[in-house]
Amino acid sequence: MTVIDADVAPRFDTCHEVFLADLDGEGRVLRLWELVGTGGRCEVRLPEGMAADSVQPADLRGRPQGRPIPVRGGAFEAEVPPFAPASFLLGGGAK
Repeated sequence: MTVIDADVAPRFDTCHEVFLADLDGEGRVLRLWELVGTGGRCEVRLPEGMAADSVQPADLRGRPQGRPIPVRGGAFEAEVPPFAPASFLLGGGAK
């Protein structure tokens, strides 16, 4: 399983772009973009000091999709499709 550390600024590593942005005072969106075509399950570690009880998968317009995913120990697991974005709304106490 790939482990992704989500910084508060755009960042590139070997296979993912990570972007974290404020939503005009309505929370934050975390967007991952898989760059090498492998896709699959990954663990996403939120930035230190960022509290969230859950993340909500969302489409590119920020509309919720599916069920919320619990955050445990500052991290959550999710599927990231190959060559595609995966967006998550931070909720439940996100700061």
